[in-house]
Amino acid sequence: MTSPATRDWWTVHLMPPGVLETIDAFALQYITGLIYITTNDIVLVHEGMPHVFEHERCEPAGPEWWNFTTHVLRPSYESMQSHDRHRRLVTVPTYEAPHLPPSLEDREILTRPFEAAEPTGRRVDLAPALLPELARVLRAGDPDALSAVLALLDLLARFDGHRGGEIHIASTPAGRQSNLRISLGAAGVALLGDRVDEATRARVAAALTPGVTADGTRVQALVDKRESLSSSSGHLARLCLATLEVSADGFVYEDELLWTEFDPGIEYS
Repeated sequence: MTSPATRDWWTVHLMPPGVLETIDAFALQYITGLIYITTNDIVLVHEGMPHVFEHERCEPAGPEWWNFTTHVLRPSYESMQSHDRHRRLVTVPTYEAPHLPPSLEDREILTRPFEAAEPTGRRVDLAPALLPELARVLRAGDPDALSAVLALLDLLARFDGHRGGEIHIASTPAGRQSNLRISLGAAGVALLGDRVDEATRARVAAALTPGVTADGTRVQALVDKRESLSSSSGHLARLCLATLEVSADGFVYEDELLWTEFDPGIEYS
């Protein structure tokens, strides 16, 4: 079987301008006509080189899938209905992709050539490049920049690669709205609503109240996200308590799932 023809991918910006100084981040999304199978890739650009994020939940698609997607979910992962109770991010595994442009406008269409199932670009862990950016944002303590960084880390930690709305983490001047809320500090407890019990509410309040630590190395926040599915009108929603900590040795981003909701919706046909 021959490789498929080139496909048109949508560009989705992942970060507001100016938050990151040395790394650019955008997503590429391809949606198959009629059956609406969605494929997402994250592109991180460092020192002018595009890098494609490699995520553990997917594996390269076999030839029978080449007309629909470039990667598929591993059989052990139930994309549409479940979330891991905990996720931890300490590395950012990528491969170099010099064939991709280093920058694109939001919603710009990229005609992307088919790529080999096994990436040929050099594999690079971008965590060391991301560390000084995270440390700078934490020290500055600007809530908007911090929320944007936490949204990106959440996406990297829980990236699925196939849910339609997972990459919409930032609103844009063109009008695209995010289905994501990040809450910092004691006021963030209000975001819990009636979705957790009183013991959990008290524990989360105690975690959120300090905000960014005095030394600017640690913060906890609530991440409230609703992701539209692929191939149906449904959604998968979740509420997580996230922790980011940086040191000279690296960063650790981890979260705890507090609440989740799955709505299968109506299948498109």
